Amino acid sequence: MLALLDWLLSLVHTLVVLGNLLLWIPRRTLRVHLGLVLCTTASWLGLGAFYGLGYCVLTDWHWRVKHALGQHGMPGSFIEYALERVTSADLDSGLIKQVTIWAFVAAALLSFVRNYLDLRERRRAPRAVPQ
Repeated sequence: MLALLDWLLSLVHTLVVLGNLLLWIPRRTLRVHLGLVLCTTASWLGLGAFYGLGYCVLTDWHWRVKHALGQHGMPGSFIEYALERVTSADLDSGLIKQVTIWAFVAAALLSFVRNYLDLRERRRAPRAVPQ
């Protein structure tokens, strides 16, 4: 059961990371992206005020499962873990952290701008008059 949970958390975590980076692009997922960005920010900063800046609830849950499976010495972030698994290299955690932060900030800013422009466009669009 723990192995299945580990796999599911890897899948969900990967989807959240990709969602944070890419869901601002299609117009139909703009609001979903905005919600995801706000949830991620709430975890990193809101919960991070209590557990340490950059705290990720998904990583916490995932690492607890991995510890129960006997895996120890996990890196500080899921992104570092995933990249090291894919590349089989010992990567610079500081660099990964910086790239993660800047990529997230860029995607969040793009989302805010696109959501604002989309809202403005929707307000300007003529509405159909019922007949």
